Amino acid sequence: MRSEQSYINEIVGSSYVDVFAASYIPRYRYPNRLMHAGKAHNDMRAMCTRLIIDSAYEDENMANEDVLESALNQSADIVIPKDYPGEPERTLESLVDFLNRYQDVDGRRPEIMPVLQPPYVEHYGAHESFYQQFSRLAIGGLQSLNDPEKQVRRIRAISDAVSDHTYLHAFGVGTSLTMIRAIRNEPNLIDSFDTKTAEFAIVNKQIPDKEWKQRQLTLPSGTDISTVNGQFAKSVLLMANYMLTDRVDDPCLEETYHTQTNLDTVQDMIDDIPTEQRQHRSQLTPNTTGKTDCGNDQATTQSGIQSY
Repeated sequence: MRSEQSYINEIVGSSYVDVFAASYIPRYRYPNRLMHAGKAHNDMRAMCTRLIIDSAYEDENMANEDVLESALNQSADIVIPKDYPGEPERTLESLVDFLNRYQDVDGRRPEIMPVLQPPYVEHYGAHESFYQQFSRLAIGGLQSLNDPEKQVRRIRAISDAVSDHTYLHAFGVGTSLTMIRAIRNEPNLIDSFDTKTAEFAIVNKQIPDKEWKQRQLTLPSGTDISTVNGQFAKSVLLMANYMLTDRVDDPCLEETYHTQTNLDTVQDMIDDIPTEQRQHRSQLTPNTTGKTDCGNDQATTQSGIQSY
């Protein structure tokens, strides 16, 4: 008899991209989580398979050494060096500082995922030889746009500029229907994104529907209500993954996509894409990231970091 988790893994593993939960409720198990360095704790680490430690750019007191220490303490799989939104050169200087500290770490180290700040293409082009040493890059500065169409255009520009071998993560894009549609239409656009929608919506007494419009949700208050909140949040995350698979067969959803894309159905978009391209951008080459078929990660380390 199959377990509940096996059904969940099947949905998450079938998603065109990895959906990371910006997560701080430790009452439910979900494989991909992202936490700020200053808020990470062991209870959360135990409830996920892959963990990204973010640099908490909003905290001016959080330095690179603090970010690295948090990532090591939590046995993170990926770490984001301190970045500065809208300041690409300052972010690059911070990355170099992080690398110097990273080199001194003995034993298993999390993989570094640098953040690119706008103007992405110009900055990446000016420092391409340096960034090519990293197998993963993140796109910063998207959340401030507050416009999914602009987010998609920015992502597409840098996605076209970097190598197909590079794993590309989009920060703070949320789960708008526009973004869902863009990823379904172009599965090679990105490899992953993170969202805080699931937990924030539930805590704020809202829940998104299949068009990602917020609906009122009234839950009781009381001791251990976070356990209930966590299960609702988990369901929202599963819906995001589900909508990014070829399992979706919903007339209302297809009608919405038709309105926005002038295509007859979601399936038309999928059928136009060769099967081998309906994969993560990083999966177009042999698997070297340690990811297994069941969605679990083996320990990965990064070595041979280039100085700059």
